[in-house]
Amino acid sequence: MKCRCGGETVPARFNVGNVKVKGWHCPECSENYVEEKDVEKAVEMNKIMSTTMFSKIYKSGNSYAFRIPKNVVDVLGFEEGKKLGMRITPDSIILDIKNQTGSGNYINKENFTSGKERFIKEKEYGMVTRGEEE
Repeated sequence: MKCRCGGETVPARFNVGNVKVKGWHCPECSENYVEEKDVEKAVEMNKIMSTTMFSKIYKSGNSYAFRIPKNVVDVLGFEEGKKLGMRITPDSIILDIKNQTGSGNYINKENFTSGKERFIKEKEYGMVTRGEEE
């Protein structure tokens, strides 16, 4: 992309609050360029990240679910059927929008499963997990 000064821009990343936005930087005049829609999305994401949200758990068939607010769905680009990674800690559920493999492996300090056959003793951890077979 050409800069107003006539120089050639290079890809760059810029912070908009706590969100990184892709753009271009001109090394000759130090001018920066970003897409307006990307900045708007980053501003909305910063608003969402600074807000405490609440959601009720409800029963859906034999499973339980919770709702994600529409503004979060819009900013993150979710659509029905999208797979998310999920990690459980003693006091939280962490949804990972980048890890969509759903590997079913459980990770903690004592046991790291990386796709190999693995059993964890139920009496020791209160659960039994099984990874992929070799």
